[in-house]
This record gives sequence, C-alpha cells and structure tokens, in this order.
Amino acid sequence: VKTVMLCPGIFSPYPRCNYYSSELTEQLKYVLVVGVTGGGDEGKGTMIRNTIGMVSGLPPDCKCHYVICNNEEGHRMEMMHCWEKFCAIISSMPQTGPEGFEGNLRKFFRLWVEDTKNMRLGEVGGKVKQLDPGLLSRLSGKTTLDKIKKQYSWGSFGAALDKLQVAIDALHEDLSTNYNKFT
Repeated sequence: VKTVMLCPGIFSPYPRCNYYSSELTEQLKYVLVVGVTGGGDEGKGTMIRNTIGMVSGLPPDCKCHYVICNNEEGHRMEMMHCWEKFCAIISSMPQTGPEGFEGNLRKFFRLWVEDTKNMRLGEVGGKVKQLDPGLLSRLSGKTTLDKIKKQYSWGSFGAALDKLQVAIDALHEDLSTNYNKFT
C-alpha cells in the first residue's frame, strides 16, 4: 500500500493486452484484488483512494466474479463503517441506460480514479485531521457525479440517480466528520 500511495497515478486506466479477451476470464471462478491498510499513516482517505483504483481495474465483460478485498490490519471500526459507505455507492450505481450496471460502474470509476489518482499521502493519510473541501469532494465522488452528469448525460437518468446521490453524500459526511479519529 505504501508503494501505491507514494506513486500516485498507478491506477490509471490502462489498455489491456493486445490479446485480452473476456473469454480469458471464463475458466476462472473469481479475480481477487487485495488492498491492505495498517495503522501508521493510512486512514480512511488512503483506503478509499486505493479502493477506487482497485474497482476501476474491472476488466471489460469479465466472465467471473471480480472481488475487492480490503485487509484493514488495524481492525478499526471506523474504517469498516467507511468501507460500508463506499460499498453503498457501488450498490447504488444506476442500472439504466444502454450500458447497464457494469458499464455505468466502469464509466463512473474511470472518472473517479482520474479525480483521485494524484492524491498524495500527505493530503489523505492518517496524519491528516481534516480534508481540504475540494479534495473531500473529489474523494467522496461528488465531483465525479457532477462530471458524469454533464459528460455522459447521466442527468437524464432522473430518479435512478437519487440513490447514488444519497450514497455519495453519506460517504462525504463520513469523510468530513472525525476524519481519521479512531477509538
């Protein structure tokens, strides 16, 4: 995890190998991507930023389960609550439009990773007590939702976006309240 945080941009969307085909994932039961956060200088922002990158790696037309696992070695309850709020964003992804749930998820996370990939440990790490408001909007997904409404006409999804907006607001609230204060 430290390597990831010291090398921002490592989760940039990348072109798949020339020979990538969704059939390559047909024989797999799952693809597991693991992120580890410990104590030290890793807090909520570090976990969320890294998890955004892990989800954005979902291969197109993956034929097996794509599993994200956060190994939170500090066993901090506040991290689990933040993780649950993040998962609510995934669950709230609209299933409308021509690309359905998976396409919308991939598109949203492609933009979200662009908004967060250059965040440094000094900006989101465990020693930070309060996030900068602009950084908070990018990390919580608010900026991404605004962009995707404009760039991809998600504003036309109407009420289908309400649940996603509520989930993003909940993560925003969690990241802005008692940031990195653990019991």
